[in-house]
Amino acid sequence: MLKSLKVLDLGNNQLSGSIPPELGNLTELVNMNLQSNDLTGRLPPGLGNLKYLQELRLDRNKLQGPVPGGDSSNFSSTINGILYFQGNCLQIQNKDAKQRPSIQCAGASPARSQPLVNPNMYMSKHHGASKPVWLLALEIITGTMIGSLFLIALLAALQRGNKKASIIIPWKKSTSQNDSMTVYIDPEMLKDVRRYTRQELDVACEDFSNIIGSSPDSVVYKGTMKGGPEISVISLCIKEEHWIGYLELYFQREVADLARLDHENTGKLLGYCRESTPFTRMLVFEYASNGTLHEHLH
Repeated sequence: MLKSLKVLDLGNNQLSGSIPPELGNLTELVNMNLQSNDLTGRLPPGLGNLKYLQELRLDRNKLQGPVPGGDSSNFSSTINGILYFQGNCLQIQNKDAKQRPSIQCAGASPARSQPLVNPNMYMSKHHGASKPVWLLALEIITGTMIGSLFLIALLAALQRGNKKASIIIPWKKSTSQNDSMTVYIDPEMLKDVRRYTRQELDVACEDFSNIIGSSPDSVVYKGTMKGGPEISVISLCIKEEHWIGYLELYFQREVADLARLDHENTGKLLGYCRESTPFTRMLVFEYASNGTLHEHLH
């Protein structure tokens, strides 16, 4: 183990499974970032023993169970720093650490490492003996009925879940294809970021004719909002049939991260545009005119 490790940043990946308990042995750790992954299972109790840890980011995963110490408030008494638990399935009394809706936590339990049933339990003492035909037919019929009832119950639960806060949108890759995939949009992630319509940006950028830059995957336009500031709009050049669910989730996280970025030497994100007809994904920044390096730094 890297016992002298001070910073562990694995956020915004596609990590799955449970958090290894060995992370509790990184006694010199100061910053741990595991946010925006697909981690499940319970929190290792050893995380509460990292006395030098100043920031622990576990938000936007599918972690379950109680927090070591009973609550994030007690947990923070062990870790002298900042804790992020939002967007999980944890049992937390702290209302500020808002957790996922129950419909998204239903499938978050980790896979068992041991089988539920001993396969030798139903084996005959004489390996050469076979089951009667009528018994085999009865087992098939019973299994089919149980599977049908389970499917009906699952569909009913999904219909009830559509009425909750989370939005489940079926996303068709192409009008000529029958296959589709489901994109889970977290309404809390972009609630504080302004959403522009394509029509607003079309007017501001003069029918998208004022092009100031381009690359193989994007085009940059300059525009002026009515009664507002000058803007630069980055439009992603990607076809709808190539826009998969992972890209949609990555776009949301990118908007959320850029919205939190506030520095005088970086462009300020004003909002975003997301529409289906026509297919549009855009980022809206405050326009920064060209100048010398000295002007930008001072």
